[in-house]
Amino acid sequence: MQDAHFVLIDKYFEPKRNEIDDYIDEIWLPKFAENLFKLDHIQLAWTTVVNSSNDLDRPRSLTLVGPEIQKKINRKRSELVKPLKSLEHEGIQK
Repeated sequence: MQDAHFVLIDKYFEPKRNEIDDYIDEIWLPKFAENLFKLDHIQLAWTTVVNSSNDLDRPRSLTLVGPEIQKKINRKRSELVKPLKSLEHEGIQK
């Protein structure tokens, strides 16, 4: 019976977690990117990379910047999922 309760709780919160992922992908990330590219030092770095004749500059820049952006995405997701996890945990405790 307890297993069924866990499954029910998980099924209830799964769409909520998916909505958070959709929000990050469709709303938060585009706004984050827009704000990021308004920063002067980012604009300068981007222009330098795009105009570079060295074919390795583009992938190198992505491998430097990509993980930092991913960390920010992960932090935002954790921030948004935290209240759901609390509610889910409460539901499991009952």
